[in-house]
Order: sequence, then C-alpha cells, then structure tokens
Amino acid sequence: MLARHVTDPPPPVASFVPGVPDRLAEAIDRCLSKDPEARYPSGEAFAAAVAAALERRTAVAVRAFITEARQLSTATVMYAASASIALPLLVLRFLDVRDAQPRVAMVAGALAIVAAPVAVMLARVRRLVRAGFGHRDLTDALRAELFHRREELAFLYGEGPSRLERASRRVCYLTLAICVGIVVAIVRTPALAARPLVPIVWAAATIVALLAAVVARGRTEHRTDPKTERRLRFWSGPPGRWLFALARLRLRVTPPPGARGA
Repeated sequence: MLARHVTDPPPPVASFVPGVPDRLAEAIDRCLSKDPEARYPSGEAFAAAVAAALERRTAVAVRAFITEARQLSTATVMYAASASIALPLLVLRFLDVRDAQPRVAMVAGALAIVAAPVAVMLARVRRLVRAGFGHRDLTDALRAELFHRREELAFLYGEGPSRLERASRRVCYLTLAICVGIVVAIVRTPALAARPLVPIVWAAATIVALLAAVVARGRTEHRTDPKTERRLRFWSGPPGRWLFALARLRLRVTPPPGARGA
C-alpha cells in the first residue's frame, strides 16, 4: 500500500468533483503529481495559479455568447417544434410521391431544416473564435455560471428535493401504478370496462398523475437549473467540440482590442 501511494498517480480531482473549473482542477492535479518536475517550483507559483483560476473573470465575448444563447432559447424551442412537425410530413410526402423532381425538392427542404440551426450555431462560434476564444473558455464560463447558480438555488430552496417535490413524485408514481393496474385488469377481464366507475377512476388517476408530474418537474427545475446543465453538456460534449473545430477552418483569428477584458 505504501509503495502504491508513492508511485501510483493520484486520480484527477475532476473525477471526484465534476463541477470544479478545469484550470483549478489542473492546478491541484499538478500540485499532487508524483513527478517533481511536473509540480510547481514554489508555493508562490501554486498560489498564483490558484488565484488566477479563482479570480479569472469571464471575458465580454464569452459572456455575450452565453447571453445570446439565453435569448435564442425560446426561438430554438419554437423552431424545434416546427421542425418536428415538418420533417415527418416531408417524409410521408416523400414516400407517396414517385416523381424524381419533387423528391429532390423534399430532400433539399429537409436538409435545409436540419442545416439552418447548425449554420446559426456555427456562425456564432466563428465569431467567438475570431475574437480569440476557444472551446475551453466557453465551457469554463458555463461551469462557473452553473456553479454560482447552484449556490443561489441552494440558498433559496435548500439542498435536495423539498417535501412538496417528494410528495408529488410519490403521488405521480402511485397514480401511474393505478392506471397501469386498471389497464391490465381490463385486458384480462374485458367485462370491467362496462362498469361505470372504472373509466372514471382511470381518467381521474391519469389527470392526477399528470398534475403531480408537472408540479414535481417544476420544483426540480427551480432548484437545479436544467437549461444551463443541458447547455453545458452540449458544448462540453462531441457536438460542441465539433462545432469549434469546424469554426476554426480557414478562419483568421484577430482579437479586437480589449476582447479579453471584463
């Protein structure tokens, strides 16, 4: 055990605390490195690295990118809803039509529906990259925003689900079980469907389950900020890295004066 403690590298800090900023995690991991050359040469250097990781303010361009994403969230939801209706209709029409020319037009329309949001995101990312910022700058800012938002929500609503949220979940699960039980009973005994109380009980249980689910989901969103979590997962995952890699193609980076200032 002592030999492993001396030779084996310590696990990354981010594996224990997923929300820690990348630069702070790197500073701690470097301090704990087994290789003396990889560690900081002095305590002052380590303190400076930690201070830079903690006190580093998000640049204006990155903050503007995040603010624009919030402003576009409503339009994104409306576009996704419209696309979810238009694409299946195009597919059904494509299967009915036999002529080549209308089919080509439908394929082009479907590609345009899919490519439009990608083109908008790519243009926004190219503007950010042109200002001298990269993928890591954005993900660090999103992690910091999520961390601060969680602190605020924990102060307002406390840690963990509230009593109302837990009760709503239990009511939802119970009424769903009642609905499923009624359906199974009717399948096994069709004569039950003719009884007047059975449909009424099933409809009432369904309505209560939906209302309880809405209440539980609303309370969960109040204390967890799922929009920022989804935004962070998107930009820190493969789609975000792919968009930044594509945005750098044939792009000259010319940071404007004061682009990295607060």
